[in-house]
Amino acid sequence: VKGLTVSAAGSYLDAVYTDYTFTPPAGYLLPTGATNLSGTPFPLPKWQASYGASYTLPWTEVAGLKADEVTLSARAYWQAKNEADTRPYNVNQLTSDYTLVNLRLDVANIGGSKANLAAFITNATNNRVCQPESAGVLGSSPQGTFGVVGTSGVVQCLPMAPRMVGTTLSYRF
Repeated sequence: VKGLTVSAAGSYLDAVYTDYTFTPPAGYLLPTGATNLSGTPFPLPKWQASYGASYTLPWTEVAGLKADEVTLSARAYWQAKNEADTRPYNVNQLTSDYTLVNLRLDVANIGGSKANLAAFITNATNNRVCQPESAGVLGSSPQGTFGVVGTSGVVQCLPMAPRMVGTTLSYRF
């Protein structure tokens, strides 16, 4: 189809620490449990995928204004669930899988003015997503309360951006 561009990418990661032992430096809050993470999976998603499509419309007039090019784009990103902590498996340590969708309309060189206008929507489905943050309390290592509702263990939820709608206007000199 003339004017259509489609893209897809994916990744699979099955990584574990092969030899990871450490001694916390002086002044560092000591972790609960062992400091040997050998054989522990990385706290990252095994599967990720992204998809996209752009279509440049065959007509170049929008709302009575001529333009050099009018393009519609859609992009999606999917990530599988993953463990949020490096300690032994616990169902409470799993993040959720999620998909984010972004949409965009670009109008180039509106009316021969060298001005470009774009409208966009990020996280179009307003998917509520949290990513784990493992800095802990006061820079400490894993707390014994992780996974217990209503307590503050090492993993905190960092919310990702909600739906955002906007426009951009640019001018070429």
